[in-house]
Amino acid sequence: MSVTFPSLAARVGDEYGPGCSSDGPWRPIAHPPWMVRWYQTIDMMRGFNAAHMVPAHGRPVSGAQYVAEVLCVYRDAIQFIHDQTIRHMNFGLSPDELAEAIPALPPHLAEHAWLGEYYGTVKHSVRQVYSGQLGWFDGDPASLDPLPRAERSQRMVKMMGGVEAVRAAARIALGDGDWRWAAELATLLVRLDTSDVEARNIKASVLRELGYRTVNTNWRNWYLSAARELEHAYDELPFAGSSSLASTDVLRAQPLRNVFQRFSVNVDPERCADVQMTLAFRVTDRNETHALELRRGVLQIHERTPSAIDVQLALETSTLYGMLRDMVSQLPACLENGTVVLERGTAEQLRRFFDCFDRPARRMPALTTR
Repeated sequence: MSVTFPSLAARVGDEYGPGCSSDGPWRPIAHPPWMVRWYQTIDMMRGFNAAHMVPAHGRPVSGAQYVAEVLCVYRDAIQFIHDQTIRHMNFGLSPDELAEAIPALPPHLAEHAWLGEYYGTVKHSVRQVYSGQLGWFDGDPASLDPLPRAERSQRMVKMMGGVEAVRAAARIALGDGDWRWAAELATLLVRLDTSDVEARNIKASVLRELGYRTVNTNWRNWYLSAARELEHAYDELPFAGSSSLASTDVLRAQPLRNVFQRFSVNVDPERCADVQMTLAFRVTDRNETHALELRRGVLQIHERTPSAIDVQLALETSTLYGMLRDMVSQLPACLENGTVVLERGTAEQLRRFFDCFDRPARRMPALTTR
């Protein structure tokens, strides 16, 4: 969004921002058509000849010539990444090859104060352009159905001479400052045995070294946070599932359909392979009824009452939002105190319905040991 104040010759917007405080041209979601629209929008903004620019993510810029310069290099950086990625894709390069072929912007852009790689990097942006244009497939049929990670690691470690040989090579790479190779070797061992303390420590040390050596905030956070994970720093961290990351106010601001739609991504298809059941929520203070139709592994949300309902609950909006983080554990108490009323069906049917869904995780998912 951008707002113009003609009487002040000023523009306020969020389409631009220095690399030190914004995502800039390094925005991780760099879908090709979107990138083209982005730099074309900046071209439109350049036509306003503003004397002042107030970015939503960065320092204000004053002086028509400085505003023009910042907008010009900014849009050029975006177009360079987009165009050169497409160009090299046409040469047949895969995502990883693109990151090596286009590792940085040309010097006149890379050295500009507003284009530092502090939020994102050229390397991850070119990969995302590829993904947005062609999807995940890199063009090599061997990537279509590869071996599972654990099995691949097991076979590779065996071929390389066994666990101790790989461990020794990882230690040598760590000592030589060959950080990326050390990380790959340690990763093989961790995937082979997630309880391998020494392998975890080697990988943690490597990731910490990589983190200390980057000024990119996102990469640094991933490196250092992953190192902490390998050292079990998060094992006892309180966690109540992904829904716990959203504030109650955010949940309340959503339409009820969106609230109920969240249930669909928690369906466990193995537990409901033969279950066909519809649960209706009659929200009394809104005079609305939303139904969740569970159909053998798929949950469809209805904003109108279906003809066939197996179970129906009546409750107020405040009660519904209060149960969202873990409805299964809170329902019995709500039914007992009368804030939720079972109007149709039985308690056993209700239990069977909710048995088909994942319960909130009590520990953060492990990412670095996968």
